[in-house]
Amino acid sequence: MLIILFAVNIILIQIAGAYLRYLPFSQSLTSNEIFHLWKRLIIWSIISFFIIVITFYKFNINITLYKMVLYSGWIPYFLLSLTVIRNKIKHHIFVLGMQCIWSLMLHTLTGIMDNILYEQLSKYILIFHGVVYISFFILFFHWERYFFKNILSSRYIFDDRFSPYSWYSAILPLVVFIGISLPIADGIFLHTFKEQILRFFIPLFFFLMYRSMSISTRQIDEQRQNEYINAMLNQQLESLKRYNLLIQENQKQIAIFRHDLRHSYRLISAMLKEGNVEEALIHIKTQDKLVEQNIKKV
Repeated sequence: MLIILFAVNIILIQIAGAYLRYLPFSQSLTSNEIFHLWKRLIIWSIISFFIIVITFYKFNINITLYKMVLYSGWIPYFLLSLTVIRNKIKHHIFVLGMQCIWSLMLHTLTGIMDNILYEQLSKYILIFHGVVYISFFILFFHWERYFFKNILSSRYIFDDRFSPYSWYSAILPLVVFIGISLPIADGIFLHTFKEQILRFFIPLFFFLMYRSMSISTRQIDEQRQNEYINAMLNQQLESLKRYNLLIQENQKQIAIFRHDLRHSYRLISAMLKEGNVEEALIHIKTQDKLVEQNIKKV
């Protein structure tokens, strides 16, 4: 029974991580893509459950094995996401790093609770750890959903055309996570309270720093967008000015045509009254050629 509870806890933790990694891309996915993504993730969760149960049953439950499963369990979920959300590898790596840092913070908060209640729950401490982790995840769910849904706020940061350091930006959170988590990738379950506090505030500082950078980047994006809109409006204004000048020029030409036509009509009328029909016809042909030439110029 304990092994089944361990497996359920680990699956819930991995599903929670997969959900946070899904959020930044959720608005750009079609309903069909969302269905296929979660279908694959759920099927793998069921398969993973049996793999974890068999693994714990065969090798017995211990801290080292528990950490190994937690540290590596995200890989299939991550790869399955790549099969649906394609051509965004930098975005995936960045989101993975941020989700890992957030997960580390939740594990650290949970570890503080483990330290407090270890003597009372030593036999079930791993199950308690999973339950408290999911509880913290649910407690911060509203903030998590908002943060990760808007984590890719800038369209420029991972575009090589705008940022020559796009790959550095993509892998930075993952590097930070690895640097913080390597010292605790051991067989010790409960580290000292001082270590846990430090391990909590380092990623928290990184999150706050990223948040300030994200706000600044968003403001820059908005400024660029406003500049682009202003440039487009100025171009449209210049086009309207040129169009207005062209209309005024055409109106002047039309006025001249009207004046010439009235003059021609008077000449033709006078010629016809005097009986000069041939001269009138020649004049009409001449005026017809002039009209065609003027039309071509316009």
